[in-house]
Amino acid sequence: MISLRRTSRLFVAAISAVAVTLATSGASPANTRSPAPALKLTGAKGYRLAVAGSGWPASSRVTFRLTQGAFPVEGFELITTKRGQFEIGVNNIDLCNGEMLTARDLAGHSVGIPGPGLACPVRKNPPAPVLTILVGQPANISVRHIDWPSQRGPVTIRLADAVYLWEGKSGFLPSAPWKSFQLIQRGTTPPRDCPEVECAAGFYWEWVGMAVGNTGIAMNPRCAPKCEIASYLIPVKIVSRNA
Repeated sequence: MISLRRTSRLFVAAISAVAVTLATSGASPANTRSPAPALKLTGAKGYRLAVAGSGWPASSRVTFRLTQGAFPVEGFELITTKRGQFEIGVNNIDLCNGEMLTARDLAGHSVGIPGPGLACPVRKNPPAPVLTILVGQPANISVRHIDWPSQRGPVTIRLADAVYLWEGKSGFLPSAPWKSFQLIQRGTTPPRDCPEVECAAGFYWEWVGMAVGNTGIAMNPRCAPKCEIASYLIPVKIVSRNA
């Protein structure tokens, strides 16, 4: 039978042993946690702008995009390294247009940082930035095309796949809920000499599906609220990648 006093001595000894182990290894409850996902501007040789991501889930899918106000959006989906890192280099970019760099993953992490914020005049028609993955790798995704207004859905995609919507100057502007989608591309298409619908002049948007469930893309008249034209909903179902 062990006495209460002896039990107390054994308990104190056990706590002391744990403390010594933690001190020797440098571990503690605080620093054993994974770092929070982050972005920071870096310097990459040969690129006008570079941004690095760290602390993201290992070998996971992350959407990355660069926005400059109302100008075209450039971005893609990538796979982080086994250490949860990636780096993007950017060229062909005018750094006077208020850049915002945003990364988001399927686990609910979302981080955005501004560009260098140079105090220079904003150009009306800046060049389209060219993004290159320097660390990490491109993600393979399937893209479902919707040509508005000839095709209005419904649409089914897998989680982390994309919906590409082309609108041929019909006077409608799409919007998609942030919880379900992440916009990675936005711009215009010039008229081209080919038979497909998307060869005409128009606008395009591309969203990555970020959450499983029933959702949709709203098509609202650009003249609203001054006009009385009805809005439409393109139903979108996002299913698991294992479905």
